[in-house]
Amino acid sequence: MKMNFLLKKMHVPLLIGFALLVLLLPLILRFFAHYPLSHSSEAYAHLRISSLIQERGLIQHDPFLNQPYTFNLYDYLLAALSYLFPSAWISILLPLALGVGAILFFYLFLCRLTFSRDHSLLISLLVVLSPAYIYTFTTLTSLSLLLFLTLLGFYLFLRAKTYSAYFSWSLLVLIHWSGFIALCALLAWYLYLYQRNKMQTLLYVFSLGFLVWIFLVMIYPFSFQSELSPFNLWARFYVTDFGATLGYSFITLILSFFYLIHHRDKKPFFLFLIFLFSVISLPSRLLFALVLTMGAGAYILNLIERPWCVLLLKQLTLILIACLFLFANLSYTNRLIHSAPEAAAEQVLLKLSLDKPGLVLSPPDQLDFVSYFAQKKAITLYDNLTDLNQVYYSQRLDITKKTLNQYQIRYILLTPSMINGGVWKEPDQGLLLLLHFSESFIKRYAIDGIEIWEYRGYEGFS
Repeated sequence: MKMNFLLKKMHVPLLIGFALLVLLLPLILRFFAHYPLSHSSEAYAHLRISSLIQERGLIQHDPFLNQPYTFNLYDYLLAALSYLFPSAWISILLPLALGVGAILFFYLFLCRLTFSRDHSLLISLLVVLSPAYIYTFTTLTSLSLLLFLTLLGFYLFLRAKTYSAYFSWSLLVLIHWSGFIALCALLAWYLYLYQRNKMQTLLYVFSLGFLVWIFLVMIYPFSFQSELSPFNLWARFYVTDFGATLGYSFITLILSFFYLIHHRDKKPFFLFLIFLFSVISLPSRLLFALVLTMGAGAYILNLIERPWCVLLLKQLTLILIACLFLFANLSYTNRLIHSAPEAAAEQVLLKLSLDKPGLVLSPPDQLDFVSYFAQKKAITLYDNLTDLNQVYYSQRLDITKKTLNQYQIRYILLTPSMINGGVWKEPDQGLLLLLHFSESFIKRYAIDGIEIWEYRGYEGFS
């Protein structure tokens, strides 16, 4: 009895320690591989915007991308913390703090739901191993604050601190409006299953969130489209084992599917609606990944507790499931370690920051890196495919120069993926030929296949 009591007392320290271990592993390995610690383009966008907020206060326009700025509470949180800590510390400590807080509130939420402490610990450990959790809390992303406030709200709601829960949930509107919509759907599902007598809670939360949104749009420019992704049902966009950055592991999908089949009383129709929304909304995908991991954990608990005719078969099944979870975790962690930005990109762009001002033509996946490291305005031309094709594929120097002059582009960033089939199929195709054989272009920097070329044909350049 005393041993069981001590083990239960160790649940929280064990969970926190395990979460820190899983989250620190990719950061440590990126450090020794000489990669920048933050692994997503969103992280550098937030760092740049927070620095801009420190300089100017409230902002409504992004000067580097030359577009309206959509308010995000996370940017202002970073700006406030930057007065206290260096940005390098914030890049590490803030995601870790939110990650530990989120998993702790998730564990306490499960304990107050219908799960025992041991069962809550097992499901929480599975969440820590999930790709969605690892991605969210190993870099600077506003999704981390969104998930933290969501779980905090559910914990406060179960502790009957309803007004505090309402306030926590309403803040989601200031981070991602689509995340708030997904939260309302999840809340409706939870209330229908466990507390039907409190269905009016959904109306209160939605009304408060709507009032916050009205206040926001009166001050800031707002676009519903800015958070939505193109509709696509290919598995590589949503299953991390097939290449998705933020999504669900294949083993989690299978186990949660079996759980819903055996528990049709859980009203999976609500979850299906959230799944459809998650196809075009990253915040919804994150929340849905959390629910799927809960379902997978509940199904594993069902396998553990049900009687088996052959004990060896039960043990082998559970070992196989554990190995699949571990393999999915290690595979995803390895991808994060080697994900952009590479050390070469950081070095090249830092050198570019010392050069003369000028607009940089960049591929979309490098846009935020250029703005942050090089401190220069960047453009992709992907919103005008005619001009993009004239720059990348035309072998007539006069046409290429006309388009570059039109946009006043001074620098051109090339990456190995662009040169090796991403944009050009041949080494002497289009712009690649002009760069090497025209005096209008000069190679400024080249490290590990990442190149910066300067265009010198525009008379307006000083």
